Amino acid sequence: MATLNALPEELQLLIIDFLDVQSPSSQKLRQEPALELTKSDDQTLKNVSLLSKCWRRLVLPVLFKYARLRLDASPKYEWTTCKACNTRAISNPTSVIDLEPEVDGVDQYHVDMVRAALARCNVNLKAGLLDDEAQQMGEMAFALKERIQPSTALSWIPRFYHGLQDFIQYLIQHELTSVVDSFVLYTGPMLEQKLRRFPHEAADRDWRYAASAAFWAHLLSIIDPSTITILAPPTDLACLANCAIDTFGDWAFTDMEYHILSLTQPKPTSNQPPRTSPSQPPSYSTLHPIPPTYPSASPSSILALRPWTHLSLNEGSFLKAYGTYEFFERGPPSLIASIKQSTLHPASRLPALASLSYTAIFPFATHADFAALLPRIGKLSLQLAPRRESTILHERARLGKADLADCWTELAAAYAGLAGALASVRRVGVGGLEGGDVGWDTRMAGVRVRELEVLDLWTPGMRGELDEIFTPLCLPVWVERLEGVYERMGGV
Repeated sequence: MATLNALPEELQLLIIDFLDVQSPSSQKLRQEPALELTKSDDQTLKNVSLLSKCWRRLVLPVLFKYARLRLDASPKYEWTTCKACNTRAISNPTSVIDLEPEVDGVDQYHVDMVRAALARCNVNLKAGLLDDEAQQMGEMAFALKERIQPSTALSWIPRFYHGLQDFIQYLIQHELTSVVDSFVLYTGPMLEQKLRRFPHEAADRDWRYAASAAFWAHLLSIIDPSTITILAPPTDLACLANCAIDTFGDWAFTDMEYHILSLTQPKPTSNQPPRTSPSQPPSYSTLHPIPPTYPSASPSSILALRPWTHLSLNEGSFLKAYGTYEFFERGPPSLIASIKQSTLHPASRLPALASLSYTAIFPFATHADFAALLPRIGKLSLQLAPRRESTILHERARLGKADLADCWTELAAAYAGLAGALASVRRVGVGGLEGGDVGWDTRMAGVRVRELEVLDLWTPGMRGELDEIFTPLCLPVWVERLEGVYERMGGV
């Protein structure tokens, strides 16, 4: 290593840049969601950082371009010394605990949130003390089933706050706050029970909603990444994004373990100053973490905190649901409805959204319906079948009772509906034209989309049917620039 250490620092930096790779989350974004997707297969830079203090100093800014934080990591012992969320408060919320208005070393919003959570848990517990007659009527059982245990609810507040605080302090200590370009938050299942069909309706006792809103506001007061990605179970993802979802049919989607939401904003040009500089942590009183209704996103949702121009959603496999009776009448726990509402609503949470990518394995045609977004976005990218390298269709346990004929039919129906909304060829039966004749319609009223990417044309069994579906996207309005990439020609 003496030779490498003797190199000028400029050459050492060139070597490090040469070893740099894309972020794992961007490389694997369209694979079936799993916690392992956030881990890099290439550990070269990490190994280089272990060579010496000099190399570590040079490598850290490159390593932390792509940062990730696991939310459900084991709590650290140091967290138990926090005066705001100590073990006594978490394990015994009914006790009278007078938190000081200010606690040294802890952000005020954390103190305020814990105080409010303790007060609310006391109210909920007292509300559960029903009389004997009510218990005989079964009301106690219903109330307890719907009510989350206070210790479970409160245990996530320290994880959100102290996990983030440790991460932020590391960035500040090593002067890395300005280098983070991509941030991934990931977690396994956070709660064992479902509180409501619409989980946001239980946010008065599920304090993860408030903690999520504070988490994003605090994080973005320190760093301003171009891309933020969240990988979590569907109901937890809704909480982390402060969005409303409907979990009515979640029992049918047993192999849909994780979803991925990724948001991107343009990178600043080289002559532009950084988008933000570190500012004060959020005030608890200014947070609005609860979505007002279904479907919707809250004002403090991550969707609303930056002018995101691209959104990507990966919802994994729908296969198990095809084995249920009248599968097409139910849908998965999904952010799709709230994303659409956030785009179409006059007070849009996503006013700058220009492109959307959606990935799933055989979603129902009624679910993968993006016609309402066509007037709002300029590019749509879809992947609705398993990837070429996927083995899922050869795994009997993953297929379950699904009839693959139904799966391919739903895929074709989803694409047919989209092509019909974009097509420049219309079959008409009026004005002297017979039923099979073709008329041209180049007005494309209300459609903003200028590029459509279809990533499923490689599928041998569907190539012919998909070609027939997308033939109407040919001249005079659309052209297939690359395989599966359709562009609307200029001027029309």
